[in-house]
Amino acid sequence: MASRSSFRSSRRKAIADINVVPYIDVMLVLLVIFMVTAPMIVTGTIDLPKVGQAAQTPVAALEVTIRQDGSTTLRRNTEGEKEKPIGRDEIVAAVKSMG
Repeated sequence: MASRSSFRSSRRKAIADINVVPYIDVMLVLLVIFMVTAPMIVTGTIDLPKVGQAAQTPVAALEVTIRQDGSTTLRRNTEGEKEKPIGRDEIVAAVKSMG
């Protein structure tokens, strides 16, 4: 028994701390790399739109609802228009008329 107790006491205890020195070294190397390369970055030119040019006005959107029973309704998003039951051919015609 005496040999077992001396065996247990001679074991090395686990170290609970993490050695952060290598992480700090890597961080400092990355910092130096960024400090050296940052002044070398060339900025590009950006083509901005002129003041007189305006984008196209948005077209009124269509909202198509397909229910579980297979029925479809169409609503144009203009001033509170209500949903109307509609067939597939009418949906295609409505989409073609928009654009």
